[in-house]
Amino acid sequence: MAQLRSGELEDHSRVWCSPDGLPRVWQQPYPFRIVQTPEEMVILYERNAMYRVIPVDVPVGDINDLFPYFAGNAYGHWDGDTFATEVLGFKTYTTFLDDTGLPSTFDLHIAERMTKIDDTHLEVVVTITDPAVYAEPWDARFVFTKRDDISHFDFWVCGEEHRDISSVEGVTP
Repeated sequence: MAQLRSGELEDHSRVWCSPDGLPRVWQQPYPFRIVQTPEEMVILYERNAMYRVIPVDVPVGDINDLFPYFAGNAYGHWDGDTFATEVLGFKTYTTFLDDTGLPSTFDLHIAERMTKIDDTHLEVVVTITDPAVYAEPWDARFVFTKRDDISHFDFWVCGEEHRDISSVEGVTP
């Protein structure tokens, strides 16, 4: 955090407008849309034109055979009413786990569990495992409220002017 404040450590997602990694993308106040088919789950994030295509019921790949992506390579399956993902193969040299600059390595493994709590709330629990950086796995929990007053606009890249969402109650951009 001190290195981010001093400028010694560069936040590529904010300086070069690259997509946020996981679970950082879940922290952002901008809308996202989930599109579901039997074969895949697609999550479209408004911020920095990020999207994730998560195949359903496809075996998890070997981390050494994967091309690294900002949001990793995700594999999903249904566990009852919960959509569970295993994510590995991240571009860790350009992304942080959160806005404070928490680091990760190529060995990062993320498990996500997405559950509809009710008709208007989605819970996402993310488990972070990276033995090279953290002594033990840890969780982050996010709860989202469906907002009919906010729609998913065209993708926004941080270098471009964008709509002001600061007037929306509960939002701090």
